[in-house]
Amino acid sequence: VIKKYDMEVSAFSCHGNPVHPNKELAAAYDKDMRNAVLMAEKYGLHQINCFSGCPGDSETSQYPNWVTCPWPDDFGKILEYQWKVLIDYWKDFVAFAKAHGVNKIALELHPGFCVYNTQTLMKLREAVGPEIGANFDPSHLIWQGMDPVTVIREMGDAIFHVHAKDTRIDKANTAKNGVLDTKSYADEINRSWIFRSVGYGNDALYFIAPIEGTHQLCRATLGGEVSVLTSGDHDINAATIAGGRAVVAMTTISRATELYEVNLADGSMSQVTDVNGEIYDNIDFGAVQKRWVKTTDGKQMLTWVILPPDFDPAKKYPTLLYCQGGPQSVVSQFWSYRWNFQLMAAQGYVVVAPNRRGVPSFGQEWLDQISGDYSGQNIRDYLSAIDDVAKEPWCDRDRLGCVGASYGGYSVFYLAGCHEKRFKAFIAHCGIFNFESMYGETEELFFINNDYGGPYWDKSNATAMRSYANSPHKLVDKWDTPIMIITGEYDFRIPYTQSLQAFTAARARGIEARLVEFENEGHQVFKPQNSIVWNREFFGWLDKYLK
Repeated sequence: VIKKYDMEVSAFSCHGNPVHPNKELAAAYDKDMRNAVLMAEKYGLHQINCFSGCPGDSETSQYPNWVTCPWPDDFGKILEYQWKVLIDYWKDFVAFAKAHGVNKIALELHPGFCVYNTQTLMKLREAVGPEIGANFDPSHLIWQGMDPVTVIREMGDAIFHVHAKDTRIDKANTAKNGVLDTKSYADEINRSWIFRSVGYGNDALYFIAPIEGTHQLCRATLGGEVSVLTSGDHDINAATIAGGRAVVAMTTISRATELYEVNLADGSMSQVTDVNGEIYDNIDFGAVQKRWVKTTDGKQMLTWVILPPDFDPAKKYPTLLYCQGGPQSVVSQFWSYRWNFQLMAAQGYVVVAPNRRGVPSFGQEWLDQISGDYSGQNIRDYLSAIDDVAKEPWCDRDRLGCVGASYGGYSVFYLAGCHEKRFKAFIAHCGIFNFESMYGETEELFFINNDYGGPYWDKSNATAMRSYANSPHKLVDKWDTPIMIITGEYDFRIPYTQSLQAFTAARARGIEARLVEFENEGHQVFKPQNSIVWNREFFGWLDKYLK
């Protein structure tokens, strides 16, 4: 039959507990395993599959005792006894197996036995020898909370055999009772988990992906089908899937996080919480427009435009260009307690937030373009966005401002040297000013090497040389506009010395400049009182020059 269907036997399996505290049972299981070795020898095989076994808690025990926690202290003593029994047994058995040509003993990682996870397998392997390995069955790993891929990486060549079985976790029952479940496998409705054929336990992976300036809930099946389940102008930031239902945490530019239930069949959503509803009912929000702007290279760029509350198209409004950080970070429907577009709009500003080159959600080419080209197309994208909106009759072209943090702060420093009189005020928060000194200061050297193209001394590296040649500090001679610079002394990503250099350069050139330095903040401002100060300084500077 084996030859007829072009199959082969990879190993012989025998399943029992050869260290059972009942001596008669242990002897019977041991005999089965030794016979399996002798049979493998006759068949020309070099491997058997089995369990590690589990002793009792002492010499006088009648039944195995699987220990699952370290306390009370008695359990530790039980483990010491069990592992001595286990190691002594397997040393003897491995010697027998090797004498008969079997040099691989694959233990199934089955709870209830002493070897049931990566650590216990490797412990026995280290004590006995490389003949001990794993019969890899992901179903047992899944219900214990292990990630099969991670286990594979950890075990490496200690995996001798694989057989595929899946597990379906019942999230509702697990939430009540945990994963240690002794109920009958026939009692499926009440069990925390149940074995399934491959693809019927973990048949789909749910994940959140950025898509055209939003974040959506998506699903990928084992068959390779990928689908976007939700749609709309929102950010889904977290999701929990259980019992065929999904609950997600969602924001928009105009709403902080609330919970919604998602129908996994059609992607429709219904609101579950309304924590801030009473507050929203008493606040006027500005309209959020979705605008597609043509770039200098003929592409279309999504730009969010946030209008002031009670917007009147017959009036003219000061307008802000928002420069996103990252730089590989999407300008989405996020809600922020500092860079809050609705709060900016509420002060009477139109906010222009472009998804310039380098942000996710518009394809890999759009994302990758920025690396090695910080001063190139993405800078032109910024200008395309503000120039497009500036054509509107309600945009006051004589009162344009430019703001941004991190990479957005770099963008402000760079635009300050090439904006050709567009802007009347700048604000840069924790921005990169001097590429060369940044290389020696940042905690993220790997990132700088990727995005600059390499170190400043590699003269043969054309990409790196172009990056350093276009460092913002080399355009200071063209600075001509008031600038506020904000930084935190605990910032190790873009150290505060970058901001000090920029402030010094601006003041030395006679440009109106203000430095706001937080002695107890890092790359972001987190402390509530400091956030109040940040907003007061932010809007105070803009109001001074744009109103």
